[in-house]
Amino acid sequence: MKKGFSLVEVLFIVFVLGILLLIIGIIKSIRDLLLSNWLAARREKFKQEIIDGKRFTRTERTIVVIIALLMVLPVIAINVIIPLIGTIISLPFALMVIYLFFLQRRHPTFNYFLLLLGIHFYFFSGEHFFQRYKMIELAVTPSYGSGNPFFVILISFIFVGCKFFFMLAASWLVIARRRHSLANIGIFLTLITVLLLLPFLYQPKVKFGQNTSGNTSGNGASHFAMNNTTTIMSFDKNTNQYVVTSTLKNNTGEDGPILRVIVDGKDLELSPNNSQLSLENGTISKNSISIPSGQTGILKISSPKPFYCTTLLEKDFRYSNCFLK
Repeated sequence: MKKGFSLVEVLFIVFVLGILLLIIGIIKSIRDLLLSNWLAARREKFKQEIIDGKRFTRTERTIVVIIALLMVLPVIAINVIIPLIGTIISLPFALMVIYLFFLQRRHPTFNYFLLLLGIHFYFFSGEHFFQRYKMIELAVTPSYGSGNPFFVILISFIFVGCKFFFMLAASWLVIARRRHSLANIGIFLTLITVLLLLPFLYQPKVKFGQNTSGNTSGNGASHFAMNNTTTIMSFDKNTNQYVVTSTLKNNTGEDGPILRVIVDGKDLELSPNNSQLSLENGTISKNSISIPSGQTGILKISSPKPFYCTTLLEKDFRYSNCFLK
């Protein structure tokens, strides 16, 4: 004799039917909404607001979302590198990301406030934004003292990226107007170009006194250990020259040779006729500088323009110093 459905089976069938009815109801509701007069009126209202300039066009909105997505990357990176302090540091930028994601209408007064805030971040807050450009440029030269160009570039992107994208977003919100899509894209690309190239007009500062960063490295013999060297930057008012002075104590039993002098990635000519170089207690000859055993050489490198990083190289050893303020 055929048995009837169990209670569990009946409940399951009722549950499936209920889900199907729910899905059908949702689809019908969405269909009714899409065909409703309310939605049609709302669409017309949005179109009119776009025409009146109160609401962003699709292209303008797309650009805003792209900036927000790009800005998310350094914000996340800061929180990963510095879990607690990074959250506080990145809070203004995280709020800006949220604002951009949900932004639909124009808010001129508030956007001008954001632009002022962006100018503050971009030009005046913390470490000077434009100095990072010089750091990235120097990082790929043999005269930079950090030793790891990729790390310098990565850190620069993380800590500068937030400021750059904040300034980019705030500037775009202020200058964006109802234009043809291609015109908006062209203006946006121009804005990016200006903000990227503007720092090259800035002359980075140098710190007088001892170096701000530097290191010694290499696998060969070292005649001038770190604790036996001192390098300082000064400005000679009599000659209007920037001067880097390196005190090189040779406590070894051999003469200490310097075979290359690199300033901001460029080799200086090692020659007694080179007016940029002067040496006490040592000899400058063709292609080498020599400090006798037991002597303390005073090497001076001068230039009418500020230079930022210097490196003295023996055969397999280097002494790097940077003065980027």
